[in-house]
Amino acid sequence: MTLNDFAEFTEVPERGWHSVTVPGAVSAWRALWERWGKLPFEALFIPAIRYAESGFPVAPVTSLLWSSAERIFLPLTGDEFAPFKEVFFPNNKAPVAGEIWSSQLHAETLREIAATGGESFYRGKLARHMVEFANATGGYLSLEDFATHQAEWVAPISTNYRGVTVWEIPPNTQGIAALIGLNWTAKN
Repeated sequence: MTLNDFAEFTEVPERGWHSVTVPGAVSAWRALWERWGKLPFEALFIPAIRYAESGFPVAPVTSLLWSSAERIFLPLTGDEFAPFKEVFFPNNKAPVAGEIWSSQLHAETLREIAATGGESFYRGKLARHMVEFANATGGYLSLEDFATHQAEWVAPISTNYRGVTVWEIPPNTQGIAALIGLNWTAKN
């Protein structure tokens, strides 16, 4: 991808391949575990895998928010959105409160991450799968993008809000916006 790929835009689109970067959560989990973990890495995933396989009842507030997301995500067209909609909007609708929601694909992915210490996500089967999907549907991700990704330890930023120090991750995250919002609220 080059800057020319964004020439038609005045801002980065909210959805679609132009807004996608290499996901960092898995490398963050691994880095946190390496620094402070006591349990075996694989053990951390047992509850999430169980919920993904066996399912859990959707809470009323979650159902309400999920339902409101239908207006955003169900109208999206293109092959790049189809798997997301199949997983999160089975039968073209959000789960209702009390409905049991599960995802075997999530369970399989979590098992692979757990078994490989996250390596598969950046340098193995999962990385290849994501890159193949990106290539097939107009995405820009490459195996090199995944292989060179690494979590970074950064110094947090903070503000004092009503006598409490609130900490956030610095830019390029949204943490700075939260702190600015708190400071603005405190002054008004």
